[in-house]
Amino acid sequence: MPTRRLLIAAPLTVLLAACAGDDGGQSRDDEQGDSEADDGSEADADSGADDDGTDTGEEPAVDEQAVVEQALGYADFERINAEPLPSLHGLAELVNIWVPAELADDYRALDPEDDEQQASFPAGALIVKEHLDASGEPVGMTLMFKAEPGYDPERRDWWWGGAQLDGTLTASGRVDFCIGCHSPRSSADWLFGVASDDQS
Repeated sequence: MPTRRLLIAAPLTVLLAACAGDDGGQSRDDEQGDSEADDGSEADADSGADDDGTDTGEEPAVDEQAVVEQALGYADFERINAEPLPSLHGLAELVNIWVPAELADDYRALDPEDDEQQASFPAGALIVKEHLDASGEPVGMTLMFKAEPGYDPERRDWWWGGAQLDGTLTASGRVDFCIGCHSPRSSADWLFGVASDDQS
């Protein structure tokens, strides 16, 4: 299956598994204020370094629209689960987990039952959790994107987002609803994985 790539300040690879706020409202952490314009539009991505490569002390920014644009091509990724899985976060009836081919084996190696498992995914990794209604039709998605080091070291630099199928963000940044759910999996790079019996 072909894999789509998009350059966003550095080569990206793609994965899935984030959550959006349960009220569907946009949730952005105040700490991101410097990376967004006052009118709510995204400022240019900043790697935290000046043009000469010196560290400016600013945290790296995430180009949210570019991440969502790449995520919209998730049908070109590998679906990890064999059949749609029940949603555990209440934002959909069912979910599918989509991961780019180059990271699919690493994602399949995650064991949701192993609370001590160690894992680490590279900057640029994007994981797409496709939301389905009871009839199996896609209705939205949640995303996890691994930002450049320094974006959010406490949470291994993951950015979290929720989006409609047209790419409209419903939540983004450091979404507490997602973080609270995924925190027990911090040693596994905040990822749950899919049980081997349920994998494609």
